[in-house]
Amino acid sequence: MSITALHKTESLVPVDSIFKIRPKSIKKFTTEQLIHVYKTMLISRRLDEKMLNLLKQGKGHFHIGASGHEAAQLAAAMHLTPGKDWGACYYRDMTFALGMGMTPRQLLSAHLSRVTDTSHGK
Repeated sequence: MSITALHKTESLVPVDSIFKIRPKSIKKFTTEQLIHVYKTMLISRRLDEKMLNLLKQGKGHFHIGASGHEAAQLAAAMHLTPGKDWGACYYRDMTFALGMGMTPRQLLSAHLSRVTDTSHGK
């Protein structure tokens, strides 16, 4: 069964005829890019674990895990142009936020509602 979508004529047409999606070969990435992606994904997973522990200790205020979403979120963030494109993060977009340039310190500060947070602890 083929996936279909509404086209301008409002008739159902196969998505394959509208979008040509071809996966990028792993050979197209540099070693530095792959290491950066892997490190960012590990940082995100570790932050997720830490925030959950802090929540259980009563030190954090809100946390819903994002484990398992790291690759998709980082891929999305890496396709945006810094200083030009915007992203709207929600509570499960920690890896996306890291990919857009937030630091682990900023994310933890926000989780703990510290004055050093961008919202000044609000």
